[in-house]
Formats: sequence, C-alpha cells, structure tokens
Amino acid sequence: MSDYRDLSYAYIEFYVGMAKMVAYWHVQALGFEVKGYLGPETGVPDRVSYLVTKGNINLIFTSAAKPSSSEILSFVDRHGNGAKRIAYNVSNVAEIFEDAVASGATPIMSPKVFSDDSGEIVEASIKWLDDMELLFFDNSNYQGLFRLGYEELVIEGFTPNFDSGLTHIDHIAYGLDQNQTDYWCNYFQQTFGGDITPNQEPDDLATRYSGLLLKLLRTSSGVYSVFVEPLDKDSPSQVQEYLDAYGGSGIQHMALHTKDIFSTMECLLARGVDFVKYPDAYYDRLLKQGTDPELVERLRRYGLLYDEQGSTYLLQTFTKPLGDRPTLFYEIIQRTNGYQGFALNNIAELYDAVEEEKSKRSDAAKIDV
Repeated sequence: MSDYRDLSYAYIEFYVGMAKMVAYWHVQALGFEVKGYLGPETGVPDRVSYLVTKGNINLIFTSAAKPSSSEILSFVDRHGNGAKRIAYNVSNVAEIFEDAVASGATPIMSPKVFSDDSGEIVEASIKWLDDMELLFFDNSNYQGLFRLGYEELVIEGFTPNFDSGLTHIDHIAYGLDQNQTDYWCNYFQQTFGGDITPNQEPDDLATRYSGLLLKLLRTSSGVYSVFVEPLDKDSPSQVQEYLDAYGGSGIQHMALHTKDIFSTMECLLARGVDFVKYPDAYYDRLLKQGTDPELVERLRRYGLLYDEQGSTYLLQTFTKPLGDRPTLFYEIIQRTNGYQGFALNNIAELYDAVEEEKSKRSDAAKIDV
C-alpha cells in the first residue's frame, strides 16, 4: 500500500438533469465562475458539461444531450442530481492504478492517454460505491483548458458580482448502507493510504442522537473522507432518508472551506441559500460554557456551530438539500489555527435540526392534495 503525498482533488463531476441551470445556481448563489464548456459544439455529441470553479474547487455538471445518452439518463433517473466521479490529481496514473487494482480495487478504465494539439492527459479509474468512479487524473503535460473537449465559455449573467470566499474542498462525506462503512473505508485506505479514526460506537452521544455510525479517514496530503451509515436501517435517520431518496450510496455532503465564514455567510444568505437552523438552546449552552458572548451572538446571527480544541477552533454550518430530493447538501466550514477535528459533539445539534426538517416533510406528505 502506498501513501500518495501529492494527492489532491482535481474535480468532482455530477450527472444532473439540467446542467446549465445547476451551473447557473452555483454562479449566482455560491459565487462560482463558469470556466469551460463541453458539448456538441465542441465535438462531443452525447452530453453537455459545464466546468465551474471557485478557488481550488472544480465542479463539472453534465447532462445528456440526446435520448441515447443512456449512462447519464439512467443515473439521473435513479439518483436525481448526484456525483458520478471524483477525480484526483496524481503524478503517476499508471502506478496508482496498478497499486489500487493489486490491493483489490475493481478497475473501470485502465490508464489511457488522451492527446490533441495542446498536449496530453492521462486518466484511469476504479469502481467506487454503488455506481461511482474514482478517477486518477494527470494534466500536467496539457496546455489547453483543463481537459480535451472543453472550450472557454462566456455567457451574459454567468459571471458572479460577489466573492463568496470559498477556497477548497475540506472533506467529502459518503452516505452508506448498513454494514458498508468498514468495506469502503478499507477500500479507500488500501488505495490511497491514510489514517482511520476509530468508529463512533453505538452508545456514543453523537451516535445516539444522530442514529448513525461514522468513520473518518485522512491521507497524509490532507484529503479527508467521512463515512456514515445508519445505526439501524429500520429506525428513522437523516442518513437512511438520504439512502432511500438517492437510491443507494453516494456523496451525502461536501464541505467547502472559507477563510472568513462570517463574510461567506453574509454573501450566501443575501442570495437565498437555505441553511439548516439550530436551536437557541445550543447558543445558550455555549454562553454557559464560557464562550465569548460577542462571538456567540455572531454565531447565533449567522446560524453557525462552533468547536474549539486548545487554541484551535472550527466554525461550520450546513445548507439544506440542494435539490428536490433530500440528498446532497453542502457544508460551509472554517478551520482556524490548524484545527484538525470534525466537531463530533456538534453532530447531535446538526441531526436534531435535520430531523426536525425531516419531520416537517413527513407531516406534509400526510396531507391529502
């Protein structure tokens, strides 16, 4: 097993029903910029893809361009909008692919070189979760825009007029079915190396409140992955609701880092981004614990959770699901002074709030229309 110290996110690709509209929302609500377009006009007849970026965050939204685009259409029909592949920048695609397969990973695409007048790109991929891929990506010898088939795109109204301050992907959390966490966490570790944080046990406070078990994995290059599964498949929980609505395992949420979460929240709230609300009792407890009253009031105003470890601290909050299904959502996070944890004590607060939202949806579903 190797530990790839230069591992970093290249991009996350989502299969969606209407790529242009999803890209537009990310521009207008989160401050992303459209950097590239791929589609029939660029020589790719079966799909359209929009590359949007913010800081070091690269997202691709892909939709079917014709009824025969069965791979995309079947994915969206089952999952709704969801992540299809996670691409990692690596310096030696063939080496990491061969090591991954030798460690038990299921190959999807063997190392392949794609080239045009701007240079070459090397890619390979392995299976991930139900129907996702982990893609190994090297465009260090490519001088064109990102990868083959993409061209610059300028559309009036697709340029943000604000800076949301988002910088990079802090971590990705995967929603898994019961008894899948150990398998997929070990699968990832055997591919990329890294250290696993011990499971939350069934009698832990966070587990009892949230109805989930989780495991954390961090590679030496700082790629965090969070694996969560329902404690009991027959008991209501936000994770089980995600699995039922998504139709399987996948990315439950993605955490986007900012250096100034208060400024970021000011921008996002002003543009209608819908966030989970937390009970006032949470902020009252912070005051009783001796947290600075001025800070607590700012946390309350912006709806933020807070955790500190010595001289380091973390600020975080979560959007509501981005689409009509209660599936993918974003976390906005700020780590200060080298905070390395995941504020597990805040899980109870998060899932109390999310369960309240879920209860509202359940009550509404009982109303005859």
